[in-house]
Amino acid sequence: MNLRHCRRFAADSRGAVAIATALLSVILLGFVAIAVDIGFFYFQKRDLQTYTDLAAIAAAQNLATAQQTATSELQLNGYPAGVLQSVATGIYSANSATPAAQRFQAQASGANAVLVTTQATAPVFFSGVFRALASSSNNTSSNTVSSSSGVTIGAQAVAMQQTNASFAIGSSLLTVNGGLLNSLLGSLLGGSLSLSAMSYQSLVSANIDMFSFSNALATRANLTGVTYNSLANSNVTVGQVFGAMLDAAQASSGSNATEISALTQIAALEASSSTVMQLNSLINYGPYAQNTVGSTGLIGAAVSALDLVSAAAQVANGQHQITTTLNAGVPGIASASLQLAIGERPVGTSWVTVGSAGASVHTAQTRVLLTVAVGQVLGVAVNLPIYIEIASGTATLNAIQCPSSTQAESVTLGVTPGIVSAFIGNVSNVQFNDFTTAPSPGPATILNVLGLVTVTGSATASIANMQATPVTFTAAQISAGTKQTVSTTDYISSLLSSLIGGLHLTVNVIGLPLLVPANLSQTVAGVAAAAVSPIDQVLASLLGTLGVGLGNADTWVMGVNCNHAVLVN
Repeated sequence: MNLRHCRRFAADSRGAVAIATALLSVILLGFVAIAVDIGFFYFQKRDLQTYTDLAAIAAAQNLATAQQTATSELQLNGYPAGVLQSVATGIYSANSATPAAQRFQAQASGANAVLVTTQATAPVFFSGVFRALASSSNNTSSNTVSSSSGVTIGAQAVAMQQTNASFAIGSSLLTVNGGLLNSLLGSLLGGSLSLSAMSYQSLVSANIDMFSFSNALATRANLTGVTYNSLANSNVTVGQVFGAMLDAAQASSGSNATEISALTQIAALEASSSTVMQLNSLINYGPYAQNTVGSTGLIGAAVSALDLVSAAAQVANGQHQITTTLNAGVPGIASASLQLAIGERPVGTSWVTVGSAGASVHTAQTRVLLTVAVGQVLGVAVNLPIYIEIASGTATLNAIQCPSSTQAESVTLGVTPGIVSAFIGNVSNVQFNDFTTAPSPGPATILNVLGLVTVTGSATASIANMQATPVTFTAAQISAGTKQTVSTTDYISSLLSSLIGGLHLTVNVIGLPLLVPANLSQTVAGVAAAAVSPIDQVLASLLGTLGVGLGNADTWVMGVNCNHAVLVN
């Protein structure tokens, strides 16, 4: 090629763009290759973390076989067994004051959580080719490509076994007296009931599942697609609540005709009621609060139909005082009248709850003024105005023992009965309804003979147990819904015996002193003492229906869930 041709070739710019594009394409392809490999790397790392999380949750649900369970879970999702580096069981403490990295402590015994560690190799594609080319240009062996064709990635997950139990607090109905219960519940519900003792016994024996009841209530209230928490905080009418009880009982295969008939009469009594109430004082749905109403697979939470009727009636009644004449029908009692005031449960608490360790249920503070007419003296009945104040009782979930190869499931509650103060004395309506202060009753008139002879008297007694008593429920007791009673321990005789035995009497005579027996005060005291057993029978029926007791608290566990685990980091 001569000089002229060389100059012409050098001056010719045709094809320059193509050459530049070809050179730039190599660089661009290199960046694209690196981007693809980086994207795939992060995808693989996220994928490994996801399945490590699942392996940890599965292992936490089966702590006894955590290693095998985690391995199986990873293999089910396409990872070889070698990916699992370690599985450590231990204790996880959900304490915000502890740094997140220190909340899990490896421990073999008493474990409630598991730490799963995995490691895998994320393959690279295009960037590996470039490394190979670079190695070749530097006379590096081609074996380097295979040894550097992947990136090591790892993941960790901690999951904790979340155990829950459903439990409640109340008082057993020791005796069933249809007349007393009709008067009490009728007054609470604002109507007239005429159920027989057999009907009440059927309500005591029958169970209503709280979730079935809640589902039925949502239907009656036209609440669709809501959570249980939304239902608990919704305004529903009393008529809807008692109608839902009937719906739940009718849908249950264990209901009988007597129970259905009794609930039908109660629901009919409240059918037109527009009084509004909320369920959050009755039920705490715990971990299921955000579940949609109608969800399946929830923990069992069945309660006595009579317990549910009474508790709902108390919530619906609010803090209104009830005054009623009781059809006692108890030998030894001529007549009886009742004043009743029910306070609020502690804020944020309920009667039935589903929860983990630390969850609590409470009875409501209750005031009762029972005035009974007993045997006669000088032709006039002796009247005993017995005022009783029962503070809130508490049951707290202390521990759940999940089933293992050597031990069946069990639940331990810490139960503290409410402090009980009892008086024979005169309490004004203002004092009775003021829950901010404790009444201090003055002497009451026990006997009044035409205003000529009067006997006044006063007495006070109390029972209390300030220490929580641990109560353990076995698997059989949980299945049967067995109630266990915790009684106060600092008194020897019954409350009423102590109360009436300490009655201080004063006799006032205006004229005709010769007609007054010399031992009048002893005679009145003897009549009062003979009435202890009948009065105790009346109080047992009344307070049992209200879910409270004199110096005792009944608790029962309805279900346990040990198969739930959650990620905690």
